[in-house]
Amino acid sequence: MNSMVQTIKAMRIERSFFAVLMIFIPAAFTGKINASVYLLVLLCVIAYTIGGLYNAKVDNDYDVKHANQIMAFLFITGLVISLKDIVLFFTFFMWFALGLVYNKYSRFVLFGDNTVLAVTHGALPVLSSSFLLGLDIWLSLKLAGFLFVNMWLAIPLKNLNNFKKDEMLGYHTLMTMKKNGRSITEMLLESYFISMFFAYFLFDLGDVFLAVLMFLFILRIFVFRLLREKKFAHGYRLNKIATLIFLFGIIASRTREEIVFVPIVLAILYLIYQGILFANNFTVLKNQRVEM
Repeated sequence: MNSMVQTIKAMRIERSFFAVLMIFIPAAFTGKINASVYLLVLLCVIAYTIGGLYNAKVDNDYDVKHANQIMAFLFITGLVISLKDIVLFFTFFMWFALGLVYNKYSRFVLFGDNTVLAVTHGALPVLSSSFLLGLDIWLSLKLAGFLFVNMWLAIPLKNLNNFKKDEMLGYHTLMTMKKNGRSITEMLLESYFISMFFAYFLFDLGDVFLAVLMFLFILRIFVFRLLREKKFAHGYRLNKIATLIFLFGIIASRTREEIVFVPIVLAILYLIYQGILFANNFTVLKNQRVEM
């Protein structure tokens, strides 16, 4: 039983949620969805699960039995599914290849990790979904480019927490390579929130998005407050929720109700997951204080 729990944790399926939401953005702009897009969602979850297992194996985060066999099974399953369409095949191959690049090379190059992740989390799923749905090529490129930059600015925040471990593993991040790494990270994060504002004008988003935007800037205050208090894990987690709300805001402002259904379910699941993590961390901290 414990082995199964370790395996499920190592899969880190929740990491695919952001890329899945990206897939639904072109659907929101076209006002339609098809079977190929749902297959793209399935391939996204499979690819990120493989990446999570490989990442856990490399970093020795979890003791996963038969990790290689599970990854091989998932890869073959994904490959078979992707043969239905050239876009699906190319996207699955890129997710898999970039996952290997991320684990083997990009974390040893400054800004390498956020560049690769900005492609896998943002640009790639948006472009692939756009091609499957026939979205205008210019709008597709504009969405992919904007969301690449948006993700690129936010991702370095993940390296504030556990940077000592990153240093031991030889990873090149702002925190391990720069004396003012934290200041630069916070500056990039500020730019990330500012970029959300420009989305309103770039993509002609409506009043729903403006309401979401106001809520996001309230969340921003709490994110930076947590960072000032050096509660980096909580700050990072809250910022991930802000990202989820931002993406959902884009979708909800451009789509019909039936297309919003899946993102709503994903948002609820992710919020529940983050709530469980927060409660667990709070309990651990409380117990530590009692012991002290």
